[in-house]
Amino acid sequence: MSSYARILNGHAEEALKVMSSIREISVEESGSDERIAQSLGGIHKEIVKGMDRIRKTLDQLMENVEWDSFNVSFFGETNAGKSTTIGALLRDNDEGIGDGRKDFTQRKQSRTWNGVHLMDMPGIEGNELKYENEIRTSVLKSHVIFYVAAANKEPEEGTLRKIKKYLKDQAKVYVILNIRGKPGMYARVKELISPNVQSVRDRTEAKLRSIIGAQYKGIFLVNSHLAYVASGRPARDEFIADRDKAISVFGSAEQAYAFSRFDELEAEIKRLHEMAPKEIAVNNTYKLVQGIESILSSLLREKKNFDQDIKLLKDQVKQATEKVEHTIGKYNRDLLNDLDARLERMKSDMQHKLASCIDNGLGESAIQNALREVKDRHELEIKDGLEAHIASLRSEIAKHLDNLRTRIDLGLKFNGVKNGDIDLGEIVREMKLSFKYIFDQVADLGFTIVGIVTSFAINPILGAVTLVVGVIRKIWDWFFRDPAKRKREAKDKAYYEIDKSINGVKKEMEANMRREAATLERGIKRQLHAVNQFVRSTERLSQALNAKVRELNLVRIDISNSLIEFVSGTRPQVAYLDLRMRRAVCILDKPIRYREELLQLEAFEQYGSINELLNGLDQRVERQILFYGGKDEFHYRMLSGINDYYASKNPAHPIKQVRRG
Repeated sequence: MSSYARILNGHAEEALKVMSSIREISVEESGSDERIAQSLGGIHKEIVKGMDRIRKTLDQLMENVEWDSFNVSFFGETNAGKSTTIGALLRDNDEGIGDGRKDFTQRKQSRTWNGVHLMDMPGIEGNELKYENEIRTSVLKSHVIFYVAAANKEPEEGTLRKIKKYLKDQAKVYVILNIRGKPGMYARVKELISPNVQSVRDRTEAKLRSIIGAQYKGIFLVNSHLAYVASGRPARDEFIADRDKAISVFGSAEQAYAFSRFDELEAEIKRLHEMAPKEIAVNNTYKLVQGIESILSSLLREKKNFDQDIKLLKDQVKQATEKVEHTIGKYNRDLLNDLDARLERMKSDMQHKLASCIDNGLGESAIQNALREVKDRHELEIKDGLEAHIASLRSEIAKHLDNLRTRIDLGLKFNGVKNGDIDLGEIVREMKLSFKYIFDQVADLGFTIVGIVTSFAINPILGAVTLVVGVIRKIWDWFFRDPAKRKREAKDKAYYEIDKSINGVKKEMEANMRREAATLERGIKRQLHAVNQFVRSTERLSQALNAKVRELNLVRIDISNSLIEFVSGTRPQVAYLDLRMRRAVCILDKPIRYREELLQLEAFEQYGSINELLNGLDQRVERQILFYGGKDEFHYRMLSGINDYYASKNPAHPIKQVRRG
């Protein structure tokens, strides 16, 4: 294994280590309820399972990369001519070539030609699902892929998308349009490429560029059958006859081979083989980078869904808390106003009743009985009014909490149906179990506290009435010493004592009501705090995943640095490679020659310093945050990645974060 291979494997191990460390993320909350802690553990477990699935993909990729041989795979539909094309390259006999009646290549077949490992793959239509794992493994091992198609019509779009699915941006792609034709036809047809074939070529190339993209590298028009019978060692009678006919038509086997234009294909494979050491290194590096990019994409996609759930919870809990607080405040005011009105009526009735008793010269016992009648009647009305308010308060708080539960259930249900590597459905189930538990706690405590309101609201009133009745003794003693002289004064004194007593009750009740309302709010908040605690823990999980994203991006930058040094011989200050966008940025002490045929990028930017890079972008720095104002997604990601890289190397790095804006 080369030194670069060891370096790349080291980077792969770092990426795998980051993935494994997701298991170690702590989700425990100090003082957390045991049931909620179990739910958080379940969510963490699902995230770990999802990351393990992604990790296995990376494991498989690194297990199947080839360093010691240059691998070329031939794909195509049944009877397109894959085996014949390989036979022509090998100058072989015809034992591996089908007879056109069925898909002869049932399994992958491998041969070696001039140090190049040639792999003949099963047909990629119909029952290729039987060999899907074998095809995927071969693609991982391949450095170059040739798609072989008949030249009478361009490939179906669905077939090309299958190729794209198998490739996953992991190899160069060429197309071989195999022009059908026996040697005898060229006695009258003097050109290999007819206008119809040229038209098919143009349409095929347009489709390849559209679907395969930057991986598409070129197209060859050949007659593989003619090349084979002219250069191979045919054993079957029909092939021997075709060889004789080719010599007859073209004058020699060499001329027939030249007419087939197979030498162009052969020359390109030889050229690729000569570049093999660096071609293999770049190809394997790209496979690792694309594997990491796939992991990052999955992490960010799943995290986006996860963060949406967390934001939903925070917003809904905040709204519910505000509504509960508003409701408690409203009912507190309404209750006080209602009690004030009822007490005023009781006061007025007592004053009138007492005045009537005085006017009628009733005795102390009769007055007390009359006042108790007033007290009993108003006490019942006050009690009924309080209970109505409390029932309404209880109902409205329950409605707010039920609405919160429903909105969260619906939101989680909607988000939980998204597909991905992390089983959000299972996470949603864990969340719902926690919320059911929490809401049950809220309901129980909330209604218990509401019950306290009932008890505190009645008792002071009863005490006040008793107090009012008690002052009658003073009035009686004072009045009956001189009833004729002090009748008016007795009424005034009675009015004053009743008014004073009721006002004292009002003041005490208002203080009690405010205190009990605050107790109710605290109780509700204390239980909703369990939801917030749950949300904070899931936020910590999300933030921990952010850290893993940064770590994986740092591994990608380390790989980019190693690749640029390997290709150019110059170690960059920092390099950022994004294969999804086919772009790269390098900061180097001196410029290097960009080798497009090797790196296959759409853009390769070089800068002498980070300041030179920043001066060319729409950006500003405020409060240690770099704000990127441009619209280029690549530049935003690149700035974030490079900034994290500099920060990892220098704790005193002045820019702490990159944001849009």
